[in-house]
Amino acid sequence: MTEISPSVEQRKPRTWLSIIDWLIGFISPLFLALMLSFPLVIISSDLSLDDLNEALSGSSGNGIQIPIQSTLLSGLLQQLLAVAGAIWVARKGFGPFKDWKLGVKLQDVGIGLLAFPIVFGLALGTQQIMQALLSIDDEVSNTNILSDAMNSGWIILAVVLAVVVAPISEEIVFRGMTLRIFEGIGGRLFNNGIAARLLAVVVSTSIFALLHSADDPSINAQLVVWATIFVLGACLAVMTFYFDRLGPAILTHGYFNLFAVIGVLFVDAA
Repeated sequence: MTEISPSVEQRKPRTWLSIIDWLIGFISPLFLALMLSFPLVIISSDLSLDDLNEALSGSSGNGIQIPIQSTLLSGLLQQLLAVAGAIWVARKGFGPFKDWKLGVKLQDVGIGLLAFPIVFGLALGTQQIMQALLSIDDEVSNTNILSDAMNSGWIILAVVLAVVVAPISEEIVFRGMTLRIFEGIGGRLFNNGIAARLLAVVVSTSIFALLHSADDPSINAQLVVWATIFVLGACLAVMTFYFDRLGPAILTHGYFNLFAVIGVLFVDAA
């Protein structure tokens, strides 16, 4: 008697498994980086465990600050773990969506240069509109790490993190893994390519924006940063869909951060 094989549809990995993949690839590296950052801070600074506890609890009246080298090394660790998580999911994930479109071509250098002024203009316009709506006179920024590292040897690592490491890792995680997983989920939910891509852009860009914080702790300043970063992320997501690879988004993101670094190191310093 001939055994009837299951249909192709039955053999397909279930969509919800891709949500598990995303949780493993995104949340796990964040949690692991947080756990490893505590001993890293102790090793790379003169702070004791009691000092850290006081800083975290807010019980220190002196406002203990984490040394810049600890912040930068923790940031580097987090970025590397994030990429490792995304690559693990692409190779070993349980769900059906595992192609992050990691391609990069030489022409992406020029594409990024052409796209950068447009993306920067849209992000800057959003920032100015938000500041006007919220009646904020001083310019809102999120570049304190660069400013803090400016007068130390750690400025080199800060620049490399901002211009090279962050654009690569963030594009792999947000416009690679997150965008493609939620595009796939949206395709299964709506059976409509446009709706699926819209869902993917909104979800991936919202998460991307929420993980950025303003130098000013006020809620209004935070809203400005979130809106600005959301526009940046949405532009990069649209570019990724249009070119069907990450290269243009990585280069555009790198140019964007490079422009910000130049502004902090040369314009603001002067």
